[in-house]
Amino acid sequence: MRHMIRAGVGAAGALAALALASSALAAMSPRLDVGTAAQSKTLTLGARLGQSDDWLGRLQVFVPAGYKLAIPAAGSTGGTATVQAVEMQLGPSNIGKLAGTAKGVATSDASLSWATANCDNAAHAGALMVTLDGGDNSWAFPVFVDQTTGSETQFGAQKLVFCFGPRSPGATNPMSNKLLSLSLTLKGVTAPSQAGDYLWRSLWTPFAGASGDTLDQAPSVEAQSTTRLANGVLTITAKQAGKHVVLGGKLVVNGEAMDGITIRVKHGASPAKLVTAGGAKTNGAGLWSLRPRLTKTQYFQAGATIGSSDLGSGGCKASFGVPCLEATVGGTSYLSRLLRVHA
Repeated sequence: MRHMIRAGVGAAGALAALALASSALAAMSPRLDVGTAAQSKTLTLGARLGQSDDWLGRLQVFVPAGYKLAIPAAGSTGGTATVQAVEMQLGPSNIGKLAGTAKGVATSDASLSWATANCDNAAHAGALMVTLDGGDNSWAFPVFVDQTTGSETQFGAQKLVFCFGPRSPGATNPMSNKLLSLSLTLKGVTAPSQAGDYLWRSLWTPFAGASGDTLDQAPSVEAQSTTRLANGVLTITAKQAGKHVVLGGKLVVNGEAMDGITIRVKHGASPAKLVTAGGAKTNGAGLWSLRPRLTKTQYFQAGATIGSSDLGSGGCKASFGVPCLEATVGGTSYLSRLLRVHA
């Protein structure tokens, strides 16, 4: 049924979208959230905009010194992604959710030609293609890994460049998706060995006008996110009690027991397929416990994320000569060892 509706209203929806865009699009209110899990060598980057914001064409995220991103080989999976987007082919009120993977792609691949010519015309150290599906919607866009040059080197040696065009319906963006939010988790990330605060800067550039695929540099804005790396340990123990297993452990960060932190426990028949078993909060001594059922041999692992907060515009110091509108502190995740418990 939805395919039939799309066929009937697609053209009208596109015209309505353009009419609304000409009057409603005026600025961007970006938010960047960067969270790290040093033990699992992953990094999660979150980007978010308002529904009536300008149409984002390019997002550059500068990787702070001390971090190093892995560049996956062509065809290999380098991460996972979820997106919320306005399906502008149907009109500005149609919002869809998509999920998929980020796979390595050769920088000479023909699928990158538009983005290289119109979004990031520079030498690339590597590239990933984010391929997403949701219902009868799909979208694919590249993410380049570039070495910084010139004055940008003060912000780190690498940057990620997301190219969200072309916005015209068809090809890799059949529903003319306009980004609202993105969550990209990258694997193989090397975190700094030294504890401290690490500032991630991002530069957001919209498309020009209500139509077309040309970037407009003038209204670019900045958003920032800080990752706070601290030495932490999350432990897990298990003791069988009839048809249950009593799990417990302790969370200590920088030598201090963490009080009131939610511990999420996952379980599964194999380490590669863990699902949520439940959660518990630490007490004043940093201790936590959980008592799930145990009907067969299972693997258990505990995890916790601490430190996320919103600093607002007042915590954002401009880096690129454009307005810096939002700053956050991203969460830092800790994982316990993987524990196998026999039934």
